[in-house]
Amino acid sequence: MLFSKFKNREVKLSKWFAILCLVGLLCLGCVQKAWAQQCSSDQKADVLLLLAQPGSANNDAAWDLAVCNMVKSFASKLRFGLMTFTHSGTLQVGIAENTAPTICTTLSNLKLKGPANVKQAFVDAATYWKQYIPTDTVAKRPRYIFLLSDKGANGGDP
Repeated sequence: MLFSKFKNREVKLSKWFAILCLVGLLCLGCVQKAWAQQCSSDQKADVLLLLAQPGSANNDAAWDLAVCNMVKSFASKLRFGLMTFTHSGTLQVGIAENTAPTICTTLSNLKLKGPANVKQAFVDAATYWKQYIPTDTVAKRPRYIFLLSDKGANGGDP
């Protein structure tokens, strides 16, 4: 019972940390500096959620709910995509407008798998960006990868 209460508190803290990180991404995407382009109100940043799906996550329903709530909260300000990974990255939902419902459904249907190779996941995410960016109609849209994992990297540092 005590462990269960601690685990719930950990999930709540993870949810708030993830939300704060997304707010930071939103601000970084729209802050004008000498080296950055100006972000207009119709130019939403792209965020590829890179979600580890290791077999070590004990409470994946709570984790999935936190990610789903986060995506729904920022759906009007950011464009999301979802790539999950264990040994390699698998694109689940491509980056586009209004992907929150699809991401939430996908998360609820995913099953836990083996160890998470973060380095390979970043390689696969970079491959996706190389294919996706030329097809985007906004040439200089801010783009980010948001890593979500319950532990450290396997397979080397990213």
